[in-house]
Amino acid sequence: MPQVAEEQRDQAVDGYAEQRRHPRTEFAYPVAFGLIVPGQPPRSFQGYIKDISLGGLCVSVEQRFGLANRNDLSGSRVKIEISQPQQDSLFLFSVIRWVRMRESKKAWQMLLGLEFEEMAGWQKDRLEKFIALKGKDQEMLWQLWDSYAQTPAR
Repeated sequence: MPQVAEEQRDQAVDGYAEQRRHPRTEFAYPVAFGLIVPGQPPRSFQGYIKDISLGGLCVSVEQRFGLANRNDLSGSRVKIEISQPQQDSLFLFSVIRWVRMRESKKAWQMLLGLEFEEMAGWQKDRLEKFIALKGKDQEMLWQLWDSYAQTPAR
């Protein structure tokens, strides 16, 4: 049985009703994504996945220098790129369902609750295999994180 993600527990404690069809599992992993806000040029960000399921994910982004206004984001589309070693990147589209801010030591963290849009069968298969990686090779994941952190913004 998948581990219940911290965010999911926080929501239950805070009085939010759990409405997900797919339970999320905690999974720290680097991710790149493009934000598509109507009336604005597309913007690219880098962050990391906090938790993920077949229905969506929570992404954490450092919010330095006011990169995005949280009030403009809800309902916006996001193109997610999940890079894995020795495979083509997996691109998925999603919609921002909620935005929360959390203070950290270095800067504010913006948490984005994303719901995946409809995906093809092969995308769902790749996503299931990606989620199954959790805990199988943490060293590989940290090596990927190091290489990703050194990659210039897109």
